[in-house]
Amino acid sequence: MEATLSDEVTPARINKGNLIPKTYTGNLRTFLLLNREHRPVASGAQFSDGRLVVMSPTGQTMQRYTNIHALTADWWGEGMLMWTLADGHTRLDYDVAPRRFVYRRHEDETGTSGEGYAVEGVVFPHGGVVLMWLGEVRSIVEWPSLEVAVAINGHEGRTRVVWLDPA
Repeated sequence: MEATLSDEVTPARINKGNLIPKTYTGNLRTFLLLNREHRPVASGAQFSDGRLVVMSPTGQTMQRYTNIHALTADWWGEGMLMWTLADGHTRLDYDVAPRRFVYRRHEDETGTSGEGYAVEGVVFPHGGVVLMWLGEVRSIVEWPSLEVAVAINGHEGRTRVVWLDPA
């Protein structure tokens, strides 16, 4: 059935007061995909809800996967999957691996989504950023840089980037 301009859409009922978790308890992980010579061919992230993104080194190709099984099925035979250590003590090579962060909103000007941790994110080596919104409604969004992502989603300084990985 084809939709027309006169069709009415009923919005989903969402408890907007609970969109932002007060504390961050996620398990955002980053990884590299290596070829048979053990050279990185892509890097990626697995967000707390299990979804994954894989980015080419140039940032020109991004692939999304619903779970780890879909990723390994797609890359089987192309290389091996290697998770990086996310213990807070391991310094990663950000020339090849993404760097993890969260957005911490310290003031909610509208009273709609609350204060707390709004986003999990990674910055890829080419500068591109992928964010996953936390809370009841989750979506994954790609931005050309962290500066652009913060300019659009930073609520004019009411949100700050908290790095999960050391520089």
